[in-house]
Amino acid sequence: MKQLVVVAVDKVGLLARVARVLAKAKVNIESVSCETAGKQAIIRIVVSSEVKASSVLKKAGFEVVSSDALVVKIANKLGALAEVAEALSRKKINIENVHLVHKGAREGIFAIKTSKQEQAMRLLKKWF
Repeated sequence: MKQLVVVAVDKVGLLARVARVLAKAKVNIESVSCETAGKQAIIRIVVSSEVKASSVLKKAGFEVVSSDALVVKIANKLGALAEVAEALSRKKINIENVHLVHKGAREGIFAIKTSKQEQAMRLLKKWF
């Protein structure tokens, strides 16, 4: 799964502007997370069309970076996310970001970006 990362100066209405650009291009946002770091906003999105979204956002003046994320299904039970994080930690794989893409009654679907994606993919195979 590809996630797009938009980095921009943090200001009121930024997420609304990003969402409107995507809506006008008929690109659906499937998952989004936002945070700030100083005066910068970091918006991570998973969309229905990564190439189209990247193109229209860049044309609108946004800085956009595409990155691979592992998609894992984790049981919706106490400690399940801890198991995944601990498995990565034991192998000295750093989690750079993680966000919940979808939460169902029995499981959640998470997008995880790590410092060692190939190694993490092999390690987390049972969660795919």
